[in-house]
Amino acid sequence: MSQNVYDGVIDIQAENSRLRRQHELIKCFCNGLIKAPIDSTKEGQRVLDSATADGIWMRDAQLTMPPSTEFLGFDIIPQDEVCADLLLAPNIKYQVQNVLEPFPPEWKNSFDLVHQRLLLVLFPDADVVQILRRLVECVKPGGWIQLFEGDGTKSLFDPRAGHFETFYHIAELNLKSPEVGRYLNDYLHEAGMINVWHEEVDFEIGALNPDRELSIKACENIASIVNTVKGMPSLDSMGLSKEAWDDLPKNIEKDLRTYKAAMRYHIVWAQKPLSAV
Repeated sequence: MSQNVYDGVIDIQAENSRLRRQHELIKCFCNGLIKAPIDSTKEGQRVLDSATADGIWMRDAQLTMPPSTEFLGFDIIPQDEVCADLLLAPNIKYQVQNVLEPFPPEWKNSFDLVHQRLLLVLFPDADVVQILRRLVECVKPGGWIQLFEGDGTKSLFDPRAGHFETFYHIAELNLKSPEVGRYLNDYLHEAGMINVWHEEVDFEIGALNPDRELSIKACENIASIVNTVKGMPSLDSMGLSKEAWDDLPKNIEKDLRTYKAAMRYHIVWAQKPLSAV
């Protein structure tokens, strides 16, 4: 058990299972893991994965690149807590690091690709700016950064899906910047990046999705999020009874089986100028 950024206590193994399922959903809906146009055949590149959890993104991405590619993932939770049961490839390293604290100086201008997803929503704008500044500093001149975040759009589901709407209320109470995905372009331009590209993806997670297996996985992911956050003090203002909380995951799944629903995400990738130092 460990503290997370919600100031709640989470089951690390259950959360890792959820993140792995979420990883597969993202890969499927986004048609791959890496959008930044790096040369995936080039030897000796370095890749940094921010807030890596158990390293699922690195473990998957390294299969598409030469064995000489060095992957470094960092998180606030020690490796022996999040992936003690995993046998990592020799080219994958794990380090404890907080995004709110200064990075090691040797990381500056050191990575061909820096990857970050679904973290910035947890922080207020001032922290988002500082986190992105640190991540951009890690990118080599000519290298790339890739970000993935949601944007909190509510208009993408049937208004009759009331329990699913409750999930959005939960997010609003827990997330500091639920709309951050919309502004990633601006953040990266302001950070001095060039060749900024943006892709908007709607995850069709309800009856709208003809792929039943994918829809079921999405429902399970949302249900597990609810089970993780219920009981957190920040949600007391919702006024839900214990019974309502206990029934919410299955009621959300019922909504998603019945009504059309989608969630919007943004993938943004940008290059560091060769002139940057």
